[in-house]
Amino acid sequence: MARQLANPFPDHLLAVVAFWACLLFLGDGLVATPNAVTVSAHLLGSIAVACAVFRILELSHPDTGVIRLSPSQVDRLVLRPGDEADAEPETGGSTDRVALRT
Repeated sequence: MARQLANPFPDHLLAVVAFWACLLFLGDGLVATPNAVTVSAHLLGSIAVACAVFRILELSHPDTGVIRLSPSQVDRLVLRPGDEADAEPETGGSTDRVALRT
């Protein structure tokens, strides 16, 4: 929950990236000949930029939204390798470990 309160992605950086992408698409669109290939390339490029911005904004708030990360797994990633043996499991048992038999 503490990670949720801090906004790791600054809003002004998002504005600069959006302005930069709009400027690139505008500049390329002005000099390109309008045909099916250039229109579809610009459409796919704009969808790719929009998806990247959406993913960045979604993952900057990992506890809410469409894409959710498990807090226990994120906390496990933050632990150093030496601290893993000292950490107590939250569920009382090791339900997230699977024994592999060969």
